Amino acid sequence: MCAEYKGGYRSNENFIRSDCVAVEFDNDHSENPEDWITPAKVKARLPGVELAFHFSRHHMREKRGKPARPKFHMMAAIEPIFSDAEYAALKQRIATELGFADPNALDAARFFYGTQEPLVEYVPG
Repeated sequence: MCAEYKGGYRSNENFIRSDCVAVEFDNDHSENPEDWITPAKVKARLPGVELAFHFSRHHMREKRGKPARPKFHMMAAIEPIFSDAEYAALKQRIATELGFADPNALDAARFFYGTQEPLVEYVPG
């Protein structure tokens, strides 16, 4: 998780704070590879911003009969936010600016699955 919650129970109502924003890109919005969002496209849109990309457990793997495609989470350190609404609004602004992000992953209590053998790309700011 990229946030702290009351009693360790993840929900928007229990949001305490976050100092890391995470946005998910699963590229389900198009079957055309030219339309897919990649870490390279994100880096080009956010030059000089310190980022980390965590590639999901389904990255470049066929899923539900759909061809393999990039699937990843983008993370960036932020000044602490203490409001679930403000945190969700920030995620929405980032998703709007960068293009398509998973619209189901923009709330303040979104869970991101980990990976057995993490593949991470770090981009210094």
